[in-house]
Amino acid sequence: MFSLNALIIFERITYQMKDFNLPENADTYVNTVKDRCVDLISHKIWSGIKVLDLLRWFKNFEGEKEKYFAACVLDTLIYRSSEQVDAMAYEIFTKKLPQVLRSFGYRFESYKCFLDKLRGGSILDIRLVSVANKRERPTKSSNIILRGFRRNLGLNDNYFISPEEILDEIRAGVKTFIFIDDFLGTGDQFHSMWTENGLALVMKDVNVVYSPLVAHEKGISSLEERCSEVKICYAEYLASFSNVFESAFNDNVNTPESAQYFYDELLNKYKFDDSLGDNNKYGHGCLGLAYTFYHSSPDNCLHIIWDNKDGWHPLIPK
Repeated sequence: MFSLNALIIFERITYQMKDFNLPENADTYVNTVKDRCVDLISHKIWSGIKVLDLLRWFKNFEGEKEKYFAACVLDTLIYRSSEQVDAMAYEIFTKKLPQVLRSFGYRFESYKCFLDKLRGGSILDIRLVSVANKRERPTKSSNIILRGFRRNLGLNDNYFISPEEILDEIRAGVKTFIFIDDFLGTGDQFHSMWTENGLALVMKDVNVVYSPLVAHEKGISSLEERCSEVKICYAEYLASFSNVFESAFNDNVNTPESAQYFYDELLNKYKFDDSLGDNNKYGHGCLGLAYTFYHSSPDNCLHIIWDNKDGWHPLIPK
């Protein structure tokens, strides 16, 4: 049994762990982060964000603590511009996918051979497939990425299909299907598309690759278990500790626990809690990320980054 004094000490420590405080020179830090972000926007490194977007986003937050919290999140934000997305795509098509395809028996004369074939009129028994469920809108990020590949990498339209066309392509002799996406978070979206279309049975005798630009450790592990027949390749890897609360608050004052507790209070204050379940509190799957592309934010990111609920001004819309 705990003594009364021990319980009091435990409660005091627990409270202190939840207490979010301002470090010295917090105002200077906030202004430095804002100025740096303005420079990134002005120099078109963050080419999809306007200075007005940044300033309106900061205006969501009230008081010094909230603005300091926002600056910490922004300081760890990973932003991928259209040029960086193109660079990741180039790595996928010249390095990562050829490596996987060689394991299926394909042979390429040079590192650009596969990409050149997809650009030209060569007949390949390979198709590039969007990761989209039947009811999803045409502006789904996977479709946006595929359109970007067509335009910026010059890929031939004849190689692009939707999941509904897979069975006909198999009957026509296609042997390999590469699902293209921008972000693998929890793996739930791919698994939903996979099961909704009955692809485990349909594709049991063909080669299947899932190739997101970015893959999170949790999603990789999940799909290796749920879709073991699918090979996964990607340009960028995010480890499980890459969440905001583990990386953004190294100020020798706060802890991941105190930052997370403060964020919970923010969600409650600004009425985000009304629509979020336990699995979405810190982004889908509770991955707690601050990672965005120029075209959208994955829903695994913190809601304060991308949500537009009740007049909240997003930094990068979903």
